Amino acid sequence: MTVALPPAFPAPLPAPSPAGRALTPRAERHLVAFDVDIEGPTTPAYRTPVRNVSASGMLLKDAGALQVGDVLSARLPRLGPIVCRVVRLRGGEAGVKFDRTISVADLLMA
Repeated sequence: MTVALPPAFPAPLPAPSPAGRALTPRAERHLVAFDVDIEGPTTPAYRTPVRNVSASGMLLKDAGALQVGDVLSARLPRLGPIVCRVVRLRGGEAGVKFDRTISVADLLMA
């Protein structure tokens, strides 16, 4: 027999991750084949290929001299510049989070 919780009980919180943070669903990743121009106040301008992109960020194939926390401007095809922040570095790649949600459909439009 299954017992349903009464509506007065809130839904359970997501399980904490090993780092103690609540897990949040990842945005859908789209494999892409384009380059972006990156620049920032502490980062010399350079161009790097993008491995994948989502509505909330992208994975740069070449992290260059980037550091976690760096604020950047990335020039995206069809969307123009967007401010983003480096959130992780791994294996020479850099994960960046956009300061606003983008339309992946507009970005990937042929």
